[in-house]
Amino acid sequence: MVLNFFMFVREIKKANGSSTVVIVESVRDGDKVRQKVVRALGTHKDARQIEIVKQAARKLIIELLDIANPVLPGLDVAEFHKIKTRPKQEDTQIGVNELEHAGSVSVGIQEIFSPMFEEFNFNKVITGTNKDKEWSDNLEKLVLCRIEDPVSKLNTSENLDADHATILPVQKIYRTMDKVSVFEDQIKEKIRLSTLSTLDQKINVMFYDVTTMYFESFTPDDLRHQGFSKDCKFKETQVVLALATTTDGLPITYELFPGNMSEGKTLIKVIEKMKDKYGPEQIMLVADRAMFTEENLLLMDVLGVEYIVAAKLKALSKDFKDQILNFKLNQRSELQSWNTELNLKERRLIVSYSSERKNKDEHDRN
Repeated sequence: MVLNFFMFVREIKKANGSSTVVIVESVRDGDKVRQKVVRALGTHKDARQIEIVKQAARKLIIELLDIANPVLPGLDVAEFHKIKTRPKQEDTQIGVNELEHAGSVSVGIQEIFSPMFEEFNFNKVITGTNKDKEWSDNLEKLVLCRIEDPVSKLNTSENLDADHATILPVQKIYRTMDKVSVFEDQIKEKIRLSTLSTLDQKINVMFYDVTTMYFESFTPDDLRHQGFSKDCKFKETQVVLALATTTDGLPITYELFPGNMSEGKTLIKVIEKMKDKYGPEQIMLVADRAMFTEENLLLMDVLGVEYIVAAKLKALSKDFKDQILNFKLNQRSELQSWNTELNLKERRLIVSYSSERKNKDEHDRN
């Protein structure tokens, strides 16, 4: 009987003098035997630390083999029992103050998210190229790395090399992105359908918000422009990202806009796209005060979209400001909170007061 798997510890030495410790499994693939990285236990430079990690890896191998098959075929039972019942070292207590964080290792990302990646058929999105599988594999690696540690493309390439013994140069990451961009609409549709499937085909409330994403570039083009940056990167070019989610934060859709477009104007374009797919009369839209423009409110009224949008107190007329101020003055000072409702152009304007929020705002101003 041929043993289908065999695990061992490997130290992969780097050019900078550090070493990555991995657990490697030999698996049979037809007539050939190939090696697969089962666990990556981080990159280290200190020789003593490397030896400690190796010892931990050997113990982990015994646990993994025992889980896979408590008595391995072809292995002497007595010897295997001897390995399993190796006497444990005496536990020594270590004070918390003596501990220091040397690094972190994410475990389980691939085991959990790779099957999900395949379940949603993201591994079959890229088609029509000579290397569909290669580009799809690259995409999966990038998605998993993004979940594990969202960093730059250069750092992603380095993390793949250091933690997963996988070589994916930065230029190939860019080329993969070029391949993926062609299928952007199909990917968004898959995300939309998966969200609908999770929610039994019903979406009642949609949260909408906008952020900016800047580039280390000062040259604008059709999409990248200078604009109001939420990252305070006013010299760099940027794009505006609009995201719609459910109340649980599940993504419904997203859109990219030129970096110089105001937040309020993005809402109109997104609603026009959403109304054909969901039927806006079935959705309540929730957005912040950046969407509080007469143009947006009129459009949602015409389309029959129900909405809750934060209002800008400064944008209200003097009469409304006076009404709100008079209402506040008429309340008993010991009240911790209160609310009232006013009519604003046939729309409900709900005004609320909280002493807790008042104290916070006063602290922020000071």
